[in-house]
Amino acid sequence: MPEAFASDMAARRFHKRIPELTHYQKYEILSEYMQMKMGEAWQQSEHAVVRHYFLSFEYAFGKPMRFAEQALFLTEELEQLAQIMGTDYRTLLREEELPHLGFGTPGRFGAGWMQASTEAPCGCMGYGLRYRSGFIAQYIIKNRPINATDYIGDPARHPWEIRTEKRYEVRFNGETLLAEAIDFPIPGMGGNPIHYVRLWDVAETSRIDTAEFRAGEYVKAYHQTIEPRRLVEFVYPEETNDPGKKLRLMQEYFFASATMQDILSVHVKEKEALPDPIDIYLNEIHPTLAIPECLRLLTEQYGHAFSDSVKWVQESFRYGNQILTDEAFESWAVPLLEETVPVIVPVLRKMDEYAKNHSPVFAVQAENARGLFRDDRVVFPNICAYFCRAIHAFSQTHKKQLSKRLGLDTEKGRSFIRLLAPRLSYVKTLQRTSPKMYECLLEDNCTAQKLAQAKMEKKQAFAKGLEDQSIFINPYSIFSVHIGNFHENNRQLLILLYIANLHRKLLDSPHLDIPDTTFLFSGLAYPGYLMATETVHLINAYGKWLSRDTLIENKLRIVFMEDINTEMERTLLSVADIYQAIRLPAHATLPMYVPEAILQGAAVFSSRHGYTESLAQSLADTKAITLFEEGKGQGEAMESLQFIIQNKKNLDFDAATIASLLRRYQDSFSVMSSFQSYAKEMTKCTQAYLNADAWNHNRAMSQRKMWQILKNTGDLPCDGR
Repeated sequence: MPEAFASDMAARRFHKRIPELTHYQKYEILSEYMQMKMGEAWQQSEHAVVRHYFLSFEYAFGKPMRFAEQALFLTEELEQLAQIMGTDYRTLLREEELPHLGFGTPGRFGAGWMQASTEAPCGCMGYGLRYRSGFIAQYIIKNRPINATDYIGDPARHPWEIRTEKRYEVRFNGETLLAEAIDFPIPGMGGNPIHYVRLWDVAETSRIDTAEFRAGEYVKAYHQTIEPRRLVEFVYPEETNDPGKKLRLMQEYFFASATMQDILSVHVKEKEALPDPIDIYLNEIHPTLAIPECLRLLTEQYGHAFSDSVKWVQESFRYGNQILTDEAFESWAVPLLEETVPVIVPVLRKMDEYAKNHSPVFAVQAENARGLFRDDRVVFPNICAYFCRAIHAFSQTHKKQLSKRLGLDTEKGRSFIRLLAPRLSYVKTLQRTSPKMYECLLEDNCTAQKLAQAKMEKKQAFAKGLEDQSIFINPYSIFSVHIGNFHENNRQLLILLYIANLHRKLLDSPHLDIPDTTFLFSGLAYPGYLMATETVHLINAYGKWLSRDTLIENKLRIVFMEDINTEMERTLLSVADIYQAIRLPAHATLPMYVPEAILQGAAVFSSRHGYTESLAQSLADTKAITLFEEGKGQGEAMESLQFIIQNKKNLDFDAATIASLLRRYQDSFSVMSSFQSYAKEMTKCTQAYLNADAWNHNRAMSQRKMWQILKNTGDLPCDGR
């Protein structure tokens, strides 16, 4: 069958014989074959009624073929199909593009949530936007982060997209756009079930201003055709000017209106009583307009009383916060709302009146926090606070910080739910990325030696793969991994100061007993963020210097994995001996990869904050997590920084800019002030690696315990609670 399928697709779709196909065309045939297999699995599976919805502006799924091949057990068939087409399967996988659905923390969480939902015995559906340019492609050229363009996108469809007949009108002030639904499949293990993320695109139009065309104004003539596409061009449009703010607001309303029209069309009928509440999860603050839009549709389109609609909304919506930075707490100027989406402003005012005149579902601490309006702005977090049945946090510390930002009384309030990032997805990821380790953990007689061997094989394969890029590392060295977009609160600079400190000591005493260590970094530096781009530049420059320094042999190495994506993140986690989760505690809310790193056999090195501290207590006997204290002294931080500045010729980099920024902002992210504690505890952690038996024993214990924690969570609940 694969041979007939390949021949038929080559002739019917590309009008070619198989030997004439390009690699990418062969990949498209593979993806079509996978789509067919998913369709067969979908027809054979039981279809639960969808009552659970996940609304997110981002989904960082990684490359779908690699995920689906494992989920559907199709690796052998796909290898056979590739062989029939005269190509190696892994070669064709290199042709696969990332879906342009985002690249940030909310996207990683959204992808984990949707993949974990396939383990639940109930229907779940995600909603998002179909971006034309949804992620940054960033490469390192002359040690600097360089974007291929600002964003990389393809207006053509991704091979995995399934276009539907679903279309909805979304009305703005003086403009009506048509939202077109495109489904992106997420297969469960064995293809049962298959969930979907429904992505909204702006439907193409053929409207041409013939008068402008005849006058020779060709750009203006196609304005109505091209201009609407701006809504789905970028993940987050520039908001530093008024047109950018308006575009972003239009984007949020376009998403909210299309989504709620689609959801309500399934569950709510005209002239009938409201059904039982459903479950709608808002991933971060950006989908918040779904709440007032839902109320508008229930009252205006379906004819329900406002009070009844409010009660239904308050029992259906949930809000999850992951980031405590200012940009995660949106507010919009009322004049801009009235200019852009005037239809929603009366609803917001009515909601504000309701919140003030009725007993809220929780107590509000500060009088000025009451209501939705403040200083002629609509405060989006307050909408979530008053009109969601639950607010999700990730630890007790996060709960306290979030409640303070929202002005809530956590003792009396509507429930704050501590939420571990989708747990079952970690087990699934282990099965996909480290099958030997997964099989070992399934065995009753799984030994520390077998787990350590599986880990070493992953490290050796990873090191071998880097040789193709002329990067040579020692697979027997400690792999110290940091994953995360470059931001001051992720404190990659703290790690680099530690490396500089070790380097400085080795130059003075080359035979110093320091374990061979390979530091692996990966992440994006956003264009225009000076500290981030300069830190990436410094890390890569320092890595080049270390590779040339024969005095230290192989004691220290830095490898920067450029063009980060979800698959690369998973690979790095699978080879990590030490995973550094050192975000500033005040911002360390989402422990996205901590449980997975432990499950993959890594020791976690972390700042002392809510989630990691509580998990460290649970795993205390396994020494799974090492914590360092904040603000316990600079120690040798200044000497390390001066060492970097003094070696600008060796580095071909002047670090004075970074030093100046640290001084200007008074070390606001506790890089210098926490160095002493960081270096002390990190030294202990790396020295422990030298005792192989004890290290392997502790890692195996932590893996087994983490495995039991994750496996014993039981079935995911279907009531959304």
